[in-house]
Amino acid sequence: MFYIIQAAWYATFGVTTFSAILLMGVITTAAAVALAFRFMRLGGIPAALLGTGVFLSLPLTGMSTRLVMADIFASLLMLFVIFALSDALMSGRRGLLMAFGLWTIAAVLTKESAATLVIVAPTVIIVTRGKTLLVWKNARRFVLGCCLSAALVLLLDAVTGVLHLRGIADPRGSAELVRYRLALGQFLGAAPAAVLLVAAYGVFRNLTVRTNLISSERRTLTKVAAVWLAVAFLGQLFFRGKAMEPRYFLPACFPLAMLFTEGVCLIRMDIMHRIGSRAAALAAVGALALASIASSPAIKLRQRTGYAEIASSIPYNSAGPVILVSADALGEGAMVVERLLGDSARAGGVLRAS
Repeated sequence: MFYIIQAAWYATFGVTTFSAILLMGVITTAAAVALAFRFMRLGGIPAALLGTGVFLSLPLTGMSTRLVMADIFASLLMLFVIFALSDALMSGRRGLLMAFGLWTIAAVLTKESAATLVIVAPTVIIVTRGKTLLVWKNARRFVLGCCLSAALVLLLDAVTGVLHLRGIADPRGSAELVRYRLALGQFLGAAPAAVLLVAAYGVFRNLTVRTNLISSERRTLTKVAAVWLAVAFLGQLFFRGKAMEPRYFLPACFPLAMLFTEGVCLIRMDIMHRIGSRAAALAAVGALALASIASSPAIKLRQRTGYAEIASSIPYNSAGPVILVSADALGEGAMVVERLLGDSARAGGVLRAS
């Protein structure tokens, strides 16, 4: 799906480095706008501004915007899946259940790690103990929709071969335990401690505050986001190979921002309840959000040069050579792109050794 979007974009705006980065910026903007509208609906304009600001300040968000890769687009589609699921849980409408299935298919066909979404829905139903408005009269339709969605994904995979699903990593041995520890460090290091604490507070208070003080929509979305955050993190641990990169945890940034926003709303509510001052409550949560944004780790992207000269040094002929590139992910990608930009005839091929 990401390659289809890229092809349409480049056909319209041309194949340039600026065009590629602009595309990633547009996708990130779409994600921020989708979050902002949902936050505005649930917590008002202050919650929308603070939650969206924290999402955009997370290092993984900025890094994914600068890398022309499918992660941010797949995460955007996963966000649409979660919104459709939470709305379906509230209303039980068949149209939303269909949207949930279609967005899931699109997300999986964008990046195979989105297949973890199939775990989210049944887990949410178990967590909510069947008390949501997704009553059992729609249970058969829901199960049937999940089965049809999975069947369609497998059919498209059989026809096109676009997926490369990985097996579950073997957790035995000290090497795997070290990998899990490093992956946990990457995930925790991708967000300020204040964001993680406020998000945890949001989940805790959401589950303990009386029902009449929090809308059922907010309560449902918080549960769905908490399950998505856990699945997004654990899914990367168990389905990724030994190479673990921070960008793999980008999908977890979306539910983290959602839970942070819920935490901010509840902190504001608690301060108003104890002090009785709306201005003090807004000032407190504003200071907390600004501190979270200011304490975000800096985005670190290594700069690479010289690949244009290497790509241009290889002859361009009608037959086209087959070039094998062996480097890290950034080096392989840089070589592929430079060769592509310099070869208007699209002759030959470039293979990534990994």
